[in-house]
Amino acid sequence: MGLEDLEGIQLPVVPRHCTHVWHQYTIRVLDGQRDGLREHLTAKKIGTGVYYPAGLYDNPVYKGRLSQNSKAFPETGKACEEVLSIPVHPLLSKADIARVIKTLKAFME
Repeated sequence: MGLEDLEGIQLPVVPRHCTHVWHQYTIRVLDGQRDGLREHLTAKKIGTGVYYPAGLYDNPVYKGRLSQNSKAFPETGKACEEVLSIPVHPLLSKADIARVIKTLKAFME
């Protein structure tokens, strides 16, 4: 088993009739555990990324065009606090993938 049934994370969803290129594998880590999980994976030498740390409302380009109040976009703010990209690239071996899964599960369980 992979990560499908692991409580506390949401896996990416691929809508029906769509495909995904998986240049990133971004999960959502629930209940405020994202930063702790990231530290845990880093300590185990597993790379992570937070590629979407802020909403558009935080970008200076949109100043005056969008509400600068993150409360106006609660789901965006929530996503920014939960997203975490874990390794996905062609050089990952099955053993690498198993180690990522095992390490992630060890933290979440």
